[in-house]
Amino acid sequence: NCRGKEEEEGWEKMPGRRNRRRKMNAGGENDEDDETATEDDERGSMNRSPMHRHTSRGITGDMFHDGPDDTMDDEGGGRRKKSIWRQIIDGVFYDNPKLWESTSYLVFVGIFCMVSISAQGGAADPVAFQLTTNIREIFKGFEEIGSLAEWWDFVEGDLLRGVYPSTWYNDDPISLRDRRNVNLEYLLLGAVGIRQLRVTNSSCDILPGLEQQVFDCYGEFTSDTEFREPFGPLIPGTNIHEYRYSTAKDRGCTLGCGTSGSFGVSYPGGGYSLSLPSRDDLSTADVSRVTIQKLKDNLWIDRSTRAVMVEFNIYNVPNDLAATVNLIMEMPAAGGIVPNTDILLMRIGHLYAEHISVTILATEGVMLLMVLVYTGIELSSWRKLGTVPYFKDLWHWLDWINFLLFFAAFGLRYAAFINASSIIFPPAEDEFAFYAGAGNFVELWKNVMGMNSFFTWFKIFKYFSHIPFMSRLVNVMGAAAEDCIAFMICFFVVFFGFVIAFFLSYGTQVENYSTIGRCCYTLYRLTLGDFDFDELLKFNKLLGPIYFVLFSLLSLVLLLNMFVAIIMEGYDVVKESEEKVSIVEFIRKSFGIKPTTELDDAEDGDDVHHQQHKRTTPKHATGGR
Repeated sequence: NCRGKEEEEGWEKMPGRRNRRRKMNAGGENDEDDETATEDDERGSMNRSPMHRHTSRGITGDMFHDGPDDTMDDEGGGRRKKSIWRQIIDGVFYDNPKLWESTSYLVFVGIFCMVSISAQGGAADPVAFQLTTNIREIFKGFEEIGSLAEWWDFVEGDLLRGVYPSTWYNDDPISLRDRRNVNLEYLLLGAVGIRQLRVTNSSCDILPGLEQQVFDCYGEFTSDTEFREPFGPLIPGTNIHEYRYSTAKDRGCTLGCGTSGSFGVSYPGGGYSLSLPSRDDLSTADVSRVTIQKLKDNLWIDRSTRAVMVEFNIYNVPNDLAATVNLIMEMPAAGGIVPNTDILLMRIGHLYAEHISVTILATEGVMLLMVLVYTGIELSSWRKLGTVPYFKDLWHWLDWINFLLFFAAFGLRYAAFINASSIIFPPAEDEFAFYAGAGNFVELWKNVMGMNSFFTWFKIFKYFSHIPFMSRLVNVMGAAAEDCIAFMICFFVVFFGFVIAFFLSYGTQVENYSTIGRCCYTLYRLTLGDFDFDELLKFNKLLGPIYFVLFSLLSLVLLLNMFVAIIMEGYDVVKESEEKVSIVEFIRKSFGIKPTTELDDAEDGDDVHHQQHKRTTPKHATGGR
């Protein structure tokens, strides 16, 4: 009877029930009771999770269940406290309206991270960085050359000693089997290639009046000014020039064969090329030295040359890492020598599918399958909602950017397989293997995956938007978006004005201001406090201090503080409009854990109720007299 009375009292205390019964007893004449009942009903419906609001009986089957309970019935008919694990299970299922979507997306993010980290060679071991650093250290003399004479000295000296080692550090000769190990550390794959790119002698215009003084004009390298005709001495007994042009396809590359220069120039994969031998022979270095000397004697590099490249491939056996090394010497039309070392690092599994591990192959397959499933879900939602309502939601824009980047990454991934399919691994000793084309696709694949990492992780806010502190960042961005756009317009006006000013005043003297792009980067760094005032003062004592003071006042003092104020205003708007729920309180509510004070009050209430019940219970009910 007592239990029945308690259940009845509990029923009466549920939101809206007490007021509904009062309304029924009063015949519906009390408007104040109607309003109270409505408020209680609304409060009760808000306390229930969205999962309960969309079902008639909820997870537990109780139509009027209002939230997670930390007690449960025991075998003796009483109530006992739930275990922590049970509270966690009930809290997760009760408070998460997107349980399966969010869980599957977290699994997808984990798989994405596995694929991304394996592409770079691992998360904890910096093997890839150490390999590229060591290669640059071996050929560090190349970065220091400043003339053609120094380039020839490097090729005949450091290059041949590094690629074709002959002695140990104590001058003892190395064994024949170690001859093809670059610096006695890395296996040389195929032959060493040397090629150059040239321009025509009419690739620039000669001003009127200079025709009698200037007969040839060699301009900048472009696809239109490239020279492809044979040149050099004639082959004995023929009318054919010795040096002939070879296309990228002739050299074994079909896609992605180009190389980027230091000045935004894109060099094709072809050129006037030749190969240095890499046989297991003691005379390999001597034969290569004779070949290089012949090029030097025949004036192989002249005014028409715009770029010379030394290319070779190495393989680190213990870590299964391959690298294509390209030592580029550019000769711009403005004069001088610009050396640059380009290293593309990849695994053999990135080039040949049969060498890829089963784990990586499985994770990439699962990731592709999940991307296809997510794309199908979005296409179905697009079809149901229509184009205009669908794209009103900014999350859908982010979804499609994310998907397109994934498809681009997969396309680049498999393009590397196609490009390397024509190269037999390991390549022949006397044949140059053009792995740079496949390496470019691998590098682009990693870059696209890196850029897509931001969108993939940012979408976590979409799947956990029901958590107040998770949705706050997105809400602040939305609240401040309009003011931020207006601020960026004002900032661009001020910023670009200073860009032109610095470019005109320092473009010919300081490298950081030599182009419009570098001016933008340098001034952006100045807004963050990274500047070289002595450099500004050195080359322009009058305008340098003026530019620096004005830009610092406008960007650092005024505009930057305005931007912070806009963000803070948006944050205040969001904080005022959302429920005041702290992280600790949200976690407590999610897992159904009551505060300590409430538990103490509940225990005190149970003790008082027990004592009252004991005093009012007849003796015969307890077995007494």
